[in-house]
Amino acid sequence: MSGRFFSQEFGRNIRRSPLSHLGSLVMSTLLFVLFNLFWVGSRMVDNHFTELFGQLHMETFVNESVNDDVFQKYISESQQIAGVTRVQVITKKLARERLTDQLGRDFLGENETNPLPRSIVLSFEKGFPNSLSLDSLAQAFTRWPGVIQISYSRVWLQNTEEQLAKVEQALQVVMTAVLGGAMLNAALLAGLIVRSKTRDIRQMRLLGAGGIFLGGPHVAEGALLSGFSAALSWGIILAAQRHFQIAEVSAALPPYEQMAYVTLAAVTGGVFGSALSVRLAIRKAR
Repeated sequence: MSGRFFSQEFGRNIRRSPLSHLGSLVMSTLLFVLFNLFWVGSRMVDNHFTELFGQLHMETFVNESVNDDVFQKYISESQQIAGVTRVQVITKKLARERLTDQLGRDFLGENETNPLPRSIVLSFEKGFPNSLSLDSLAQAFTRWPGVIQISYSRVWLQNTEEQLAKVEQALQVVMTAVLGGAMLNAALLAGLIVRSKTRDIRQMRLLGAGGIFLGGPHVAEGALLSGFSAALSWGIILAAQRHFQIAEVSAALPPYEQMAYVTLAAVTGGVFGSALSVRLAIRKAR
């Protein structure tokens, strides 16, 4: 079969049922737009919590039994940890100033003995902190002699990660359903066109026409419909983002290559869906 045959058959199908093609195109495009919005929304949620997790700190408190040389060794080892961007040393004096700022007054008064411990505060690079990595660090720090406490938002982090995982799973289910709906739409259009040509198909089968000859143009049509709808949906998202200049959306947009992969997946889904629908319809036309 030549490309000319495909294009001629495609043109004849559009002329026979223009409204069906237009409606199917609009429906597929809307479904892909919905899919894209869920995907962008999922990436926005990920970006938000990645930024939020990046603001977490871990503070390790060391008691008086640790001399200055050992304490300096702890600082040096902390600076060499992968994912750590900053190491801040809280001296006893600075700890007293922090406590005074938090409470509004110096409750130690004129007491020359400062009972507050020294501490080392770690800041992390974006995307590094999670409950597993911080738990691992905390376990390593507890093996240091003289460490009396390790403070970080462990419970909040674990609860947030659990809720985030549930949200992402729900989004994936919805996205899969929407993508399946778009594929089904292409399959239904292909099947509808083939069923409308039952008489012609029977005549061509009597003349020896094979299934590929009969169904090939319709499968190609389903693939073209799905691919064009997916590409058009991304065009709508990009045009809307550029028009309204939404920074959060811009940061959450996937790379162009991932958009191309989605479009390719839509074409592949259109091929399989249309092929199955066309095969069933041709069987019924016998």
